Amino acid sequence: MPLPKICGVTLYSPRGQCIFMLLAACCELGGSPTKQECLSFITDAGWFNKNLGQDLQPYPGQIGNEPRWKTLFAFARLDAVEHECILRGETGAWPISPRGREEFARRRAYLTENDLRLRLMFMNTRRFKKYIQPQYEPNDQDLPRPASIYEDDGRYLSHDIENMLNQIL
Repeated sequence: MPLPKICGVTLYSPRGQCIFMLLAACCELGGSPTKQECLSFITDAGWFNKNLGQDLQPYPGQIGNEPRWKTLFAFARLDAVEHECILRGETGAWPISPRGREEFARRRAYLTENDLRLRLMFMNTRRFKKYIQPQYEPNDQDLPRPASIYEDDGRYLSHDIENMLNQIL
């Protein structure tokens, strides 16, 4: 069974999980939230499973000091714009489109069809999983976030989600 995608990106990849969280935040905020409003909402809601060491560092060679986690969400937004889930609008605005709402609802339904699907979302905190599925309770089947999610980090590790899903389902 192929892995589901969101805006052309594998849902279970770090970037795919960020796209899903971003669409959720945009649905909650409504209107035309800015990048800062979206990221503040995600942070204040406690949705993103941040590793403060690596997530606060800028990407190597990046101009400026923007933390990696914010850049990861900026790329997630770009994927969402390219797939017409977030509208191109005024500079700095991240308005969700009807297609974006549908994409979020479709992936949410997928994740809640089987309890283990949501547990494989390692970038999301318990709070976000509870938002997605109010009956969610953490247990030892929840996949932990790898030591590093950034490919330029020598410790980079990715989970074999496709194999895990095939064994589970």
